[in-house]
Parts: sequence; C-alpha cells; structure tokens
Amino acid sequence: MRLSLAAPAKLNLTLDVLRRRADGYHDIASVMVPLELHDTVDLEEAPRLSLSCDRSDLPEGPDNLALAAAHLLQEETGTRRGAHIHLTKRIPVAAGLAGGSADAAQVLLGLNRLWELGLGRERLLELALRLGSDVPFCTLGRPALAEGRGEQLQLLPPAPALHLALVKLDVPKSTGDVYRSLSPERLGYTSLPSEVMDGLKRKDPAAIARGLGNTLETVMFERFPQLEAMKRALLDAGAVAVGMSGSGPTLFALSHTAEDAARLAAKVGRLASWTTATRLGWPAAALSLPDSAG
Repeated sequence: MRLSLAAPAKLNLTLDVLRRRADGYHDIASVMVPLELHDTVDLEEAPRLSLSCDRSDLPEGPDNLALAAAHLLQEETGTRRGAHIHLTKRIPVAAGLAGGSADAAQVLLGLNRLWELGLGRERLLELALRLGSDVPFCTLGRPALAEGRGEQLQLLPPAPALHLALVKLDVPKSTGDVYRSLSPERLGYTSLPSEVMDGLKRKDPAAIARGLGNTLETVMFERFPQLEAMKRALLDAGAVAVGMSGSGPTLFALSHTAEDAARLAAKVGRLASWTTATRLGWPAAALSLPDSAG
C-alpha cells in the first residue's frame, strides 16, 4: 500500500513570547495558519524503516524529524511493520515555516493509517508534541491559537483564501539562540491576536494586518538589518502588511490578489535567497486530525 501526502507549511500571523518557563522553554501565544505551500511525503510499506529525500543536503537518518516520527510511532505501538518515506521538499529549511514539523506530522498521520494502528486524536497529539512544539499544530488542518509551548491549541475557523508572498533572506540563525536573547522587558504582547482571529473569521485582510506582531522580530532585525530593509521594500512595493514567521528569517507580505503576491515575490527576488507566492489553505492531499475526539 502507498500513500502520497501533502505536508503544508505553517505561518505565524502573530507570535507573542510571554514568559520564560522553569523548564527552559517559553510560554507563547501565536495565531498559526496553514499554507498551500507544501512538501510531499510518500509512504510505502517496506520490511524496515528508511527515508530518502530529493535534497542531498538534508539528513536521511534519525536526525530527520520525519524518520524520527516513524520510529517513535513504531516504538510506542510495538508494531513490526516498516515503511519507506520519501520527501519532496518545497518548504525551505530553517525558515520559520515548520517544514520538518509538517513532514513529521504527515508521517504520524499517514503511518497510523498505513499500519492500521487506530490511534486516536489525543494519543497522536501527545506523540506529536514529543517530536516538537510545532508538530501538534501541523496535524490540525486549520488555523489555531497556540499557547503554552505550542501544545495548547484552540481551533479557529477555516482560513480564508488570503494571498501572500514569502521572502527568505540568507542569514544564519538558531531558533534557540533567538529565544535566549530575549531580555525580560521584551516579553509580552506585541500583537493583537483577537484582531487577527476576528479578521480570519470575517475574511478581512485589513483587520488581520492591524493585528500582526512578532516578539522575535526586534531581535532578528537588530542582528540582521537587511531583514528590516526587506520589510520596508515590500511595504513600499504595495504589500498590505508585512510580518515575520516564527523565528524567521522568512517574511510574509499580505496581498489583495494572487497577482499582487506574485508581483511582490518577483520584485524582490534578486535580493532574496528564496521567494514564492502562495495563500492560506490546506491542500486536499494532506491528512488532518478530526476536530474533536470521536
């Protein structure tokens, strides 16, 4: 049996880092949305677990989160069944778009189906969190308000078909280092999550734009002034609003139409390491958890 699944990228419309926890992590509040931009995860039953990827610079061993997800599912259920996983990457690596987490989420959901394990929503979410803070969101199939480490998820209405350009600059960064660099006075709300959630519900790009914010943006802009310069360039080129996803370095530029998003991506393409135009949404080939148990 084979499965070919889409693994959608994640975008943080808001990201507020609220406090440092005793376990070293941070409590956050973030309005997260899935994108139509996606990797492809192909699963095929095999005698043992293995992984291949169309990107030669990515690990194909246990350091790959998708293979780690398969091993975790195997260990936790005791199944002797195996599979070969092949990844076709479209989401850039270390971009703040959760490409690895998206792949891992689809492996969890796909192998649960392929191996006929019958694991329910809560058990799959528990395993997802053990793999990483973004993995639970990547199983949902719709926008959510994420709190705690990212594991406390409040489902939001399905995302409107909002268009945007994504722009990634070639700057070195470590997500852990960016979080550790946050001084206490920078913690707290920099966005208006309620405004963004209301804008999603009403399909109102202007309301969404008014509520954007990211605590980590200041740190990244101080370290890499070219990010702030790119934000200004996108606004000058006609973006409705510009924000940063996760710990960056990908910026997103909200646009009124698909044509506007494509124009923005093309206009700044020579200044960036990667650009694309996409929209909010959940590809038909992506698996997702049911909204509630049962």
